[in-house]
Amino acid sequence: MKYWLANIDERNGEFEYVTPIRFKAETREGADALHEQHVRTWYGEDNMVWDEGDGCYYNDYIAVSEGALTEIDEHTYNALSKHYSFPDMTLTDNEEND
Repeated sequence: MKYWLANIDERNGEFEYVTPIRFKAETREGADALHEQHVRTWYGEDNMVWDEGDGCYYNDYIAVSEGALTEIDEHTYNALSKHYSFPDMTLTDNEEND
């Protein structure tokens, strides 16, 4: 298992926000897919609309896109949960099968 830190980038008018998340995935491809899934469902699966021209998802006027994705070691992954309240965004078996 590999450990990942990823950014969810949001634009709301002139304001830009970055929310870091952490999760586990076996491969870089799996991490990319999970990162994209979190972006696609950031405000709920039914509330996000893909815009090909802008290359991002929209929830009304808020643009949401994938930011940086970085592989980290297990120690750092575990330390983040203790110091920054980063939830583990790894999908459970039930969520992966939905």
